[in-house]
Amino acid sequence: AIEFPMLGDDFTTLMVAVIVLSQLVGPPFFKFALRQVGESREKGQTEIDAVRDVLIIGIEQQSKILAERLQQHNWRVMLADVEPSQVFNSDNEDICVCPLPDISTQHVRSIITTPPDAAVIMLPDDNDNLRLCEMLYEEFGVSHLIVRLNDYNLMDEFRALGVHVVYPDTAMVHLLDSVVRTPQLVT
Repeated sequence: AIEFPMLGDDFTTLMVAVIVLSQLVGPPFFKFALRQVGESREKGQTEIDAVRDVLIIGIEQQSKILAERLQQHNWRVMLADVEPSQVFNSDNEDICVCPLPDISTQHVRSIITTPPDAAVIMLPDDNDNLRLCEMLYEEFGVSHLIVRLNDYNLMDEFRALGVHVVYPDTAMVHLLDSVVRTPQLVT
């Protein structure tokens, strides 16, 4: 505007207008373009109900204890596992236990009537855990996903999905650290 007084003010106004418009219109168009080429991770549709549901995949001692504790706090719990021997060894009759023959949308859909409010994935293979997290988020709209990570290698992939990751080695250290430093806050 100072160098070219005849054009400067008009050019400045035009540039500010273009920048403001691109800030307002650019992100929605960019999201639209990502959807068109199939590169966006869209959350599936969910139905809201009054009952809090949790799906725990991977039946073992920790998952059974978690299921019982959540049930005591009025959560409806469903346990599932790809290992048939784990499914049939479950001893709590109040908790729904379902076999999951394999990790596919069809088989997951067969055990989920309504999408759960949360899902906890505790399978021994982190690649299976990641596939399940992607499926539950994209196909069923489950946004509160928790995974117990067995190996630190896939941490970034889980975090990119927004999954809450519990890594057993560091989780125990953090818990012990909290008990040592602030014992009055730990029950």
